[in-house]
Amino acid sequence: MFSRNHKVVAACLLAIAAIHASSIFAASGFQVEVNVTDALLKNPHSKLWKQDPSAGSPDYKYLVVGRRPDGAVMVLYRQPDLTNERKIRLSGALFKCGIKRDWPILFIDSAADVKKQLEHPFLDDPSHEGISFMEGSDVAIVYQAVCGG
Repeated sequence: MFSRNHKVVAACLLAIAAIHASSIFAASGFQVEVNVTDALLKNPHSKLWKQDPSAGSPDYKYLVVGRRPDGAVMVLYRQPDLTNERKIRLSGALFKCGIKRDWPILFIDSAADVKKQLEHPFLDDPSHEGISFMEGSDVAIVYQAVCGG
């Protein structure tokens, strides 16, 4: 039988584990909307991917990974690789809703890359100012779909 002290320690450890699991990205403030796994990144038939409204092909998709209260949003893009049609190309962007700028993430190779961006988004680095985009551009169309305007 466990003593009262053992039960208290076990309860504390469980509470700490639960808090850690639910707030993996608390440091950067992102509330994760989709648990990104390598399997999800490679699955073209997942219902989590949405049709990219700026593309004319059903092979172009996007996915909102997480949002922050300050309006920051992380989006992944999935599209055919232009050099090899049998491969896919993953990239991403960080948007700040209300500020029409994006911080492109040129290459995503794995779920670990996504996690790293969520933990330390470079839009928080003052030396990265982001890129302005024009109304009607592909980026602006996705921005409107994600941010609502």
